[in-house]
Parts: sequence; C-alpha cells; structure tokens
Amino acid sequence: MLQQYAGRLHREHATKTDVRIHDFVDTGHPVLLRMWDRRRQGYRAMGYRIAEGDRVS
Repeated sequence: MLQQYAGRLHREHATKTDVRIHDFVDTGHPVLLRMWDRRRQGYRAMGYRIAEGDRVS
C-alpha cells in the first residue's frame, strides 16, 4: 500500500519538480509507533531519505 501511494506521487506533471511525503507520527501510543516503524522501513526500502522534523508536544 505504501509503495502504491508513493508511486502515485511520482506521476509526471508539467509543474512538478519535487516529491515530498509528510508523515505525521503519534509517538505517545505504542501501536501507532510500531506502525510508523514499519512505514519508515518501507520508505527506506524505496530509497527515500527521512528527515526528522520538528516535534510537537
């Protein structure tokens, strides 16, 4: 599912120059954190660079 979603973002368009995926993570819940860990592995497997952004408390 993750590959399908990211693949759609890479479809060519005349004005598109970059593709960025913003993935919001709720680190306060163990189940959601495990889901993020799996998505992060998937992003890396597809060659994405993961930048740790600002954290909101």
